[in-house]
Amino acid sequence: MAKTGQARLEELLYQPESLTDDDITELRSLVKIVQHVPYSQSAALLRMAIENIDSIRRFDKASGELVTTTNRLTTQILWLTWTMLGVGLLGALASGWSNLAWWVKHGLRFH
Repeated sequence: MAKTGQARLEELLYQPESLTDDDITELRSLVKIVQHVPYSQSAALLRMAIENIDSIRRFDKASGELVTTTNRLTTQILWLTWTMLGVGLLGALASGWSNLAWWVKHGLRFH
């Protein structure tokens, strides 16, 4: 037997589990009933406030995990930058080695 809109609305509002995407879609379709039944409206507002708090907590947890990942990535990029700077300096030193050796051999004169 199919449930009436009012019964399904109450079932969704009073279920202990978090609302799924399908539940939220169904609530949107049942919103006309909420407008005509005063106690359903306050129950719906309370339920949506609870869902909002739950969403904020889940977002906060995901955000914290993202910060950890970003910090690790930033550290790796910093190490890579310093490594490549060292490789570049070694390359510059190697390319000018013969000139530097001649300069050192002849007394480090600039003129």
